[in-house]
Amino acid sequence: LEFRRVLFRSEKTRQFWMSYTDVVVRYASLSERLGVDMFSLGSETANLFRTRTGTKGYVNHFEPQLHTLVDSVRQVYSGLVTMNQHFLVLTDPAQNSGGIGQDLFADLNLDVMAFSSYFKLSDVPPTRVLSVAELSSSWENVFERYLEPLHEKYPDLPIVFTEMGYTDDLASPASPNNNVRMPIPAAARGVDGVTDGMRQQQNIFEAFFQVNRRHNDLVRGVFVFGFEVPAPRQCAQVEMMLSCKPALETLGRIYSEQ
Repeated sequence: LEFRRVLFRSEKTRQFWMSYTDVVVRYASLSERLGVDMFSLGSETANLFRTRTGTKGYVNHFEPQLHTLVDSVRQVYSGLVTMNQHFLVLTDPAQNSGGIGQDLFADLNLDVMAFSSYFKLSDVPPTRVLSVAELSSSWENVFERYLEPLHEKYPDLPIVFTEMGYTDDLASPASPNNNVRMPIPAAARGVDGVTDGMRQQQNIFEAFFQVNRRHNDLVRGVFVFGFEVPAPRQCAQVEMMLSCKPALETLGRIYSEQ
């Protein structure tokens, strides 16, 4: 009976990776035709995309299947290939893929190390707008504890943030999606229509790019979450979206200076 269970699991695993590879290759082929510069094999699936044996429940790995996936994509796609890891792979590695997620990029000979960047910038929810200097100190801690050591370990692999976002909420430094989709009270808006949460959001991005510049643009590219065209109701809500928030002007200025 146990032998049959093992065979069943093995067959299910084989079917999964075959179907996953088929879907990814289809999108990679489309990306090649459209001239997309960088293609991600997946997003925030560190517990699945593991190439080594980890701790706790991660006693197996899928390195052969992942190599097949990468090879299949490169047969139809000529751009940069990466895989978007969650930032917790850096900050809490033992709880994410058993502590081996950071090695995925080198193990699979990927071109870029990509992460969703929702780092906590405060241990407690702030009750006031933090200054750019205060938030810069928090970003410095992220660079020094996580990004610089990663760069030193894999100096030939550039780092990009394939997602980065914080809501326009006072507490977002402690919880990046805090109060998302909640209505913005009219009383919270100042005479210029800007809330303290919007200022917080602005300062977070200002601080990040200042710190990144001091680290010689260690993060080589950033996709800021929330550039979609907003529905009218979204402009009256707390959102990661920037399209009708002052942070959009901040990012516009920053990118124009690059």
